[in-house]
Amino acid sequence: MVSIKIDHHKVVREAISGRRKVDSEVLASMSILEERLEKLRKLGPHFAEIGFSAAAADISVSSAAMA
Repeated sequence: MVSIKIDHHKVVREAISGRRKVDSEVLASMSILEERLEKLRKLGPHFAEIGFSAAAADISVSSAAMA
């Protein structure tokens, strides 16, 4: 089995900067980063205020609207 390592941060950054269109790979990367953020928040209350930038949140909102 071939394993491909994807830099999810880079994929989302490129979409935010306009160098890449928001496609299924961007939405999948955003979803993975959202899961990681939720795991971080569960580690303790001092992580509760950590969130995505407004631009990243817009990608997340647009992915929810597409679903």
